[in-house]
Amino acid sequence: MDVATHQPEDEEFTCPVCLNILLEPTTLTCGHNICRGCLAGWYLSNVPRKNECPTCRQKWEGFPQVNKTLRNIIERREAEALVERRQEVADNQEYQECLTKFEEELQGTRTQVVDANQNASFFAGVAVAIAAVVVVYFIVYWSGSGDREKARSNRPVATWGTGDVSGWLRSMGWAANYSGNADRNSIDGPTLLYSNETYVMDKLNVTDSNHRNALLLALQSLKEVGVAMPQTVWEYKELFPGRTLYFSYALKDFPRCAVLYMYLFYYNDCFLPFIHAAMPRVWDEELKPSVHKLPDPETSQLLMFLLFMLVFPYGMIGLFAWSLRSAHTITHLVVMTTCIFQTLFELSFFSSCITRGDWRQWKAYLHTHMKQILSMLFYVGLWPVTPSFVCSFFFYVCLYMSPIQLAKRFYEIVTRRNELL
Repeated sequence: MDVATHQPEDEEFTCPVCLNILLEPTTLTCGHNICRGCLAGWYLSNVPRKNECPTCRQKWEGFPQVNKTLRNIIERREAEALVERRQEVADNQEYQECLTKFEEELQGTRTQVVDANQNASFFAGVAVAIAAVVVVYFIVYWSGSGDREKARSNRPVATWGTGDVSGWLRSMGWAANYSGNADRNSIDGPTLLYSNETYVMDKLNVTDSNHRNALLLALQSLKEVGVAMPQTVWEYKELFPGRTLYFSYALKDFPRCAVLYMYLFYYNDCFLPFIHAAMPRVWDEELKPSVHKLPDPETSQLLMFLLFMLVFPYGMIGLFAWSLRSAHTITHLVVMTTCIFQTLFELSFFSSCITRGDWRQWKAYLHTHMKQILSMLFYVGLWPVTPSFVCSFFFYVCLYMSPIQLAKRFYEIVTRRNELL
């Protein structure tokens, strides 16, 4: 593709590759302007193809277009040189073939990307529709069925019926065998509160000493608190809808700050159940009692927890979800899927900062992080007046839509990286 040299008067109109006047100037992502033909020759000379600027080797994205504004300026200021250059390349068959092949390959790549985007959009739409159906189903299911089971956390023990007492026993797992005795002997809330403890144990036919001690502790806690503290996520959501919504988003987006907030402001209600569920300690008793005043974590337990939260926070959340698998058959898998994707994104970010040495990303990361935290803290002031059905809707959206959103984001990142290779 040898052509004569036509040096323009203005160096800005010079192609850095052929040192001639820019012909069909194409502006790349890095800002360099190159002749369309020179870019085609550079692109086709690389096997495999590389989307790189011939000058600075920076990768360009998308589909380079002719800079029409720059072309019009060159036509006005370098008209004669431009006419001669066009005549020369018009007679150069190799130049024309190279340019044609370049445009064909670009068009082929464009078609593949468009098709891939259309397929991705289609599957994303299907996934969103399925997720919407799942969210609606869970809202209807948890709102329309088992209301007595969930409402037990909201009502005083004195108002419990026989079904509530048997449900309370079943929620403790190990005491489920005694729920039938509660139904047969008509043990209700007032019976639990005001009857002699020995009488209640005899009516429930509790013969195992460990079960008897644990049940006495649970019964004592019921009398002190006056209500049954939630045993599952659904019961907790019914009792604290705003707080549950806050932690569902906070633990997903900034788990370290969320756990710190939990430790400072909800130590007994949230932090202790979280750490004991995620990293259970070795209890002195054979059976862990279902009481609401959990002991403080041991030093070794707390140190291991802090190490996990600093290095691998989503792993800790995954362990917490796994500990609830008996009460949440599907939900714990959804939460663990979200944790896997978030861990991959976090590892990718840190590895990028370390390998590339681009620590400027930290500034943008911290800026975005602080904005999210401030926005969530603003919501803390609103949740007492937020209707429970609004909290429920966004809670289910966050819980069941997050894996789909993260999977789509992961697919886009992988696709983009494959295009640049």
